[in-house]
Amino acid sequence: MKIGASTLASTDLEKFLDYCVDLNLDFVEIVKSYPNHDLDFDLLKSYDFTYSVHSPLIDMNICSLTRSIREASMQELKDSIDDAARLGARNVVIHPGKVSFLGQPYKDHIYEICVDSFKEIHYYSSGTGVMPLIENMPMIPGFMYTDINRLNSTLENLDMFMTFDIGHAYTAGFSENEMYSPRIKHIHLHDNKGDDDSHLPLGEGSIDLKQVLHLFDEKNYNGTYIIEANNPESLKISLEYLKNNNFI
Repeated sequence: MKIGASTLASTDLEKFLDYCVDLNLDFVEIVKSYPNHDLDFDLLKSYDFTYSVHSPLIDMNICSLTRSIREASMQELKDSIDDAARLGARNVVIHPGKVSFLGQPYKDHIYEICVDSFKEIHYYSSGTGVMPLIENMPMIPGFMYTDINRLNSTLENLDMFMTFDIGHAYTAGFSENEMYSPRIKHIHLHDNKGDDDSHLPLGEGSIDLKQVLHLFDEKNYNGTYIIEANNPESLKISLEYLKNNNFI
């Protein structure tokens, strides 16, 4: 099992990387949002981690009906791919866009823009050695592609692949035995109680994580699992859960 941690758990990058060394982790996902929007390549390359990059989370909308906002968001994705290539990272995680309250009457058109954005970023990544991976979203008003089946179908048509977030799928009502697709190349791992995207430590929510992880094992999934904890202590608790249940 390839286990890593997201910098979502910390606001001090160097201290967090040292913490990951102490935890004997081999994989780290860099969330390219404040305070780590501008990557410190010298610092990152001084560690022996295999990295993935999560494109910016804050103020992004790749299917905005306002053209300048969409273009700025798309440029952030392209910059993330360039940074990942420079860092030697294999994957860039990408969130779909959002449907604003006033955009609801144009929802179908917004989904068309979103697909066009996926195509554009897929084309841009060609030849970089970096794979853009679209993430399924939690059940939050305005969030797109909370339906993992719809996302899977879209990605099949585009010959693209998915970052699968187990906690997000659970908030959207998907049962543990529905949480698999061959399109999945990367997994975000955290827990919740089904009513909120709370990013609880593993074992502290109501997801039957053992069932999900056994399912992926049975399907011969060989990608990375990234623990998306809210803080370093939650990361440690999550690793202990995996060890106590013989996953690592």
